[in-house]
Amino acid sequence: MSLQLSELPKDCTLTIRITELVSIVLVHGLFGDPQKTWTAATSAGGVFWPKELLPKVVPQTRIFTWGYDVDINHLFSSASQATVFQHAGTLLSDLANKRTSNVEKRRPLIFIAHSLGGIVVKDMLNASRNEVTYLKDILPATYGLIFLGTPHRGSSVASLGKIAQDITKILWKSPNMSVLRDLEVNSETLDRVGRGFSQILVNSPLEIHSFREELPTKGVVDSFSSAIENGREVVGMIPANHENMTKFSSPFDIGFIRVVETLTRWLDDIKSKSLSTTDDTAHISQVGFPYEKYGRRLT
Repeated sequence: MSLQLSELPKDCTLTIRITELVSIVLVHGLFGDPQKTWTAATSAGGVFWPKELLPKVVPQTRIFTWGYDVDINHLFSSASQATVFQHAGTLLSDLANKRTSNVEKRRPLIFIAHSLGGIVVKDMLNASRNEVTYLKDILPATYGLIFLGTPHRGSSVASLGKIAQDITKILWKSPNMSVLRDLEVNSETLDRVGRGFSQILVNSPLEIHSFREELPTKGVVDSFSSAIENGREVVGMIPANHENMTKFSSPFDIGFIRVVETLTRWLDDIKSKSLSTTDDTAHISQVGFPYEKYGRRLT
């Protein structure tokens, strides 16, 4: 997905604020979109909660969304042939290139990932672990991951690949079958990503909170697959199906409350550790900061 830098709003500056305690990065899943995945439909048109709700409750953060081409509109075209590994590499470079100053490099990262996005984030951290360039800085900067319906052990939704193959025989198209195959239960990709991430967890004190969808979506993510089953992992539920578990319409939405409670606990821990190691964060104040998307600051 091509991303370009857009003009900043007039009321924003390019200065780096030490009061921005954490960067939060949201990564969508299969057939997802960097905005639609996180937007709840309402009578007023929709609530894009990373912009409209989240900054109000976690103001000392920079919030990003990251998009990659696994949209269903492109699945049956001759485009979007990137693998999970390649998407992970792109995310890694986009993140590292966004964090250039010493202040930015030290700012902790928290990821909120839906479905396939969780696999991409794990593989991105695996890639950072194996790097010797500046890309290696992303893993040690990562504090925690929130997984929303991530199929760590695969999903029968990958059987869509069989349907896609039949359709493309008629349409003469080249869909991205590799991503669907990567999501099959016991796929080599999931095994590779899982083993690499398990090695990370041995040496890195990452915080992990996995949310399962409480309302079943037939053939998407079974409960056995939606948790890593690591000793440091906390597992919870969101009362929605796989698609809607990322869409929060108000600050009173129970799914939003549960995600924010996790973020707040982590932010309190980060703040306490920062206060114990430096005097700079003693001047942190409750100030809201603008929402950003890679290559674009949204208003």
